[in-house]
Amino acid sequence: MANQQLLPAWLGRLHSSRVTPRSAVTAVFLISAALALTGTLRFLSGATSAFILSVFLAVNLSLVALRPGEHEPAEGQFRIPLAIPVIAVFLSLGLLGFVPAESMLRAGALAAVGLGLVLFRLLRH
Repeated sequence: MANQQLLPAWLGRLHSSRVTPRSAVTAVFLISAALALTGTLRFLSGATSAFILSVFLAVNLSLVALRPGEHEPAEGQFRIPLAIPVIAVFLSLGLLGFVPAESMLRAGALAAVGLGLVLFRLLRH
């Protein structure tokens, strides 16, 4: 993402000998540590569940929206019956109903902060 200028360039720098993204790992650790210190394990696991289920929901909605016509898939593509992502959308929505409201609010707030940072970065360039 740093190479695509969606994140600051310093997050994409690699360690000279290990060739690992040292700055990004450090940033993720600091954010994770701050989040771990702000709530109980149950609260944080609820927020994580909300994030993951939201990603599943978005992916399956994309599969429904971007479903190609009835032609044969191109080389390297695959096809699945439309019922699979539709069922997955309803399952994700149903499971989101079991996530505590306060965890949903925390997940939404964190997602909004992340989106705000991305928009800020895009508007600057």
